[in-house]
Amino acid sequence: MGSADRHPAYLERLRSEGTTAIAEVADVLDPGERADVLARITERLGPVEVLYFGPAAMDPDSFPVPIEQVTGGSALHTYALTLNAALADSGVFVGSLVIGGGVQGGDIYTAMSKQAVDGLAELGLDADQLAAMSLDPEKIADSAWHLATERDRAELVFSVID
Repeated sequence: MGSADRHPAYLERLRSEGTTAIAEVADVLDPGERADVLARITERLGPVEVLYFGPAAMDPDSFPVPIEQVTGGSALHTYALTLNAALADSGVFVGSLVIGGGVQGGDIYTAMSKQAVDGLAELGLDADQLAAMSLDPEKIADSAWHLATERDRAELVFSVID
């Protein structure tokens, strides 16, 4: 399981820019943990307006693959699209932002970059190739903002493999 301490630099940067930000960890497949974490968040911050769910693997063997090969999140992705349609007239927006690759400067990208000498060489990759297979966080943020504010589509996909 992850750690709520995984994002200290990122959270501090958001806070320095005036954003209220916290990190919570829960097994989303466990209904009790989901309820507990949502209760903790609501108690600390009030009603949830935006929720980011970001599962990821840090194992070098799980480098980016074509999005069609990823099956673990398919059910959640389909659920988000179904919720989008079901809640369209209620004022609640549900969107799916699929990020297929490392995000430049992100904690997973940074950790994988540090493993470049060991794990990447075995896969025939170097740090420069990893950098080329990364996504621009500013572009993702701008697109996510557009998705949430314009509500003109249910999903956006960013992939390092096209």
